[in-house]
Amino acid sequence: MTTRPKQQQSHALEQHYHRRLNPEAIITRQILREAGVFTVSLTGSPGCGRTTLINTTVHTLEDVARVGVVVANLAMGRRQCCARHVAHVDSDQLDAGEVRRAIDSLPLDKIDLLLIESTYNCCQTAEIDLGEQARVAVFDVGAGDDKAAEAARLIRNSSLVLLNKRDLLPHVHFDVDAFHADVARANATATVIEISTPRKLGIEEWVRWLNQQRLTLSKPKGGLAFDDWFMGLKLITTESCTCLKGPAVKGAMLKGAVPR
Repeated sequence: MTTRPKQQQSHALEQHYHRRLNPEAIITRQILREAGVFTVSLTGSPGCGRTTLINTTVHTLEDVARVGVVVANLAMGRRQCCARHVAHVDSDQLDAGEVRRAIDSLPLDKIDLLLIESTYNCCQTAEIDLGEQARVAVFDVGAGDDKAAEAARLIRNSSLVLLNKRDLLPHVHFDVDAFHADVARANATATVIEISTPRKLGIEEWVRWLNQQRLTLSKPKGGLAFDDWFMGLKLITTESCTCLKGPAVKGAMLKGAVPR
């Protein structure tokens, strides 16, 4: 049996993630790929914890990857996203054209990972291609275990499902098995990771998933793989976030990193 070249496998994966391609999305994805920027969209309902997750991701990867963010409908006057490179879009319903215009204001040569934060709309968002290379559906325990069934179209077009606020499970009625079963019915190939950004549970697994997808779908930029960074690292908690640190290897990693 022959194995398809990596480029063909990557194309097949993108076709699976983006069932309704449009010219703007194709252009956006090509621009980001040629710039060596791996792009992931985080789609979920308001209050599911996307902004906190983004901030935790930025802090966790601060020594190995430069993270940029595209944020839709940001609350004016409030400092929400801690990323150095942020593009604000005055819209509560992103499309690929708005993302392309947003990245025009970003220094793509100084960004390794771009996170697109968008709000889920069951009638539209589920099948809109934003030009990302991978889509992540974000849910939270407090919203109820029926939300995966209600958002089946979103899950069908996502490669990962994040179940946030898992630390609340002892305090709310939430059937985890039913949630996983609904995800499997919508998309049997979707990975599910249970996380808690306040308690920093599951963050290491989330970052490893990002790295695996980046290596599969993205054009190398010359920086270090996240996997290299995990050698000898441990998870430590600070007052604001949990970061993966390793004094023995941190200096070597910084020497190989692209200057900020």
